[in-house]
Amino acid sequence: MPAQKGIVQGQNLGTLVVHAETDSDIYILGKPLTVRISGTNKGSTSLVLQWPNSCVYDFAVTDSVGNEVYRLSRNAVCAQVITEVKIEPGKTRSYDGIWNQVDNAGMSARPGEYHLRAWLVGQESDNVVTVRLEDRSAETSTTTQNVSEFVSPAAAALLVMLGLIVVVVSHRRRSSWSPIISGYGNLLVASFSRLG
Repeated sequence: MPAQKGIVQGQNLGTLVVHAETDSDIYILGKPLTVRISGTNKGSTSLVLQWPNSCVYDFAVTDSVGNEVYRLSRNAVCAQVITEVKIEPGKTRSYDGIWNQVDNAGMSARPGEYHLRAWLVGQESDNVVTVRLEDRSAETSTTTQNVSEFVSPAAAALLVMLGLIVVVVSHRRRSSWSPIISGYGNLLVASFSRLG
């Protein structure tokens, strides 16, 4: 449940359906996770909701055993002004939040499964989103090591610079440079074909 409840004057919150979703189900450790919190007015009249601060949405992340790892409202600064949210009948209002994979103490999250619940003006989402954080640093370092076995850093830098020269000069279409650029381009192509 969020830290504060919404102020609703004469409105039926039962017509507000809140839904949460993320931009992926699996994340590499450290990659920000985008959370979309949407509220749909399923009623026949407009909903005009007031909230005691500028943070009209909230979300909480729990680990696989139900321990709260992160809550947006514990880590966000909200202006202390009454904020009005208006949703017309049949319409949806959405907000995007970010979880940078840190816990409430500022420590990095560990690999594993996490569950996310969300609120919009105090109304809890009708779903729980499950995401998985994976540590792929071992795969990344192996790939980097394998590439470095083929090309030394100095040779790679030279090839990149030659490639940039080819692109810039051929783009400007200076005919006096064409034979030189053509030779460097052939050298670049031959060098990369030996790598493959």
